Amino acid sequence: IFVGGGQDFLFKVQPSLDKQNIFAAFREPYLLDKDLGMTASLSFTTGARSRYDFEETAGTLSFDRRFFRKYTVSFSHTRTKLRIFNMYTFVINDIKTTEGNNYINTLAIEVEYDVTESFNRVTGLGHSVHAGSEYAGGLLGGTLDYVKIFGGVSKYFTIYEDEIEQRY
Repeated sequence: IFVGGGQDFLFKVQPSLDKQNIFAAFREPYLLDKDLGMTASLSFTTGARSRYDFEETAGTLSFDRRFFRKYTVSFSHTRTKLRIFNMYTFVINDIKTTEGNNYINTLAIEVEYDVTESFNRVTGLGHSVHAGSEYAGGLLGGTLDYVKIFGGVSKYFTIYEDEIEQRY
């Protein structure tokens, strides 16, 4: 399944005074030696909001397919357990009803158009555009039901280029 062609493993620990996060992800860009990508990730976050404390544990599995080296379509499933506790006495009812354990199951689809010069985006020029939708709850089960539409644009350009054409 893994042919040694550019797998990535990412592990991040982000401590701070009001929120701590641990994140790990593995990406196989050429699953079964094809233009199919797979990413698996796990995260654990704990922290405090203005009126409550929370712990969130999430796992995501996503698959993507590249077309013509510029287009990518991805599908993902995320399962999240969100525990809300130490809630203040005076909070609005919408927040008060979420105290305890909440389970969120989502399915998402995303389309990206990427014409950056460099895949690692460190020295790249160009831009990328992405849009997608996420569905939670309903037939998937869980505590929350919603539909989210999202998108974004990234533009990359050179700020400074030295005498040996190194870009910054």
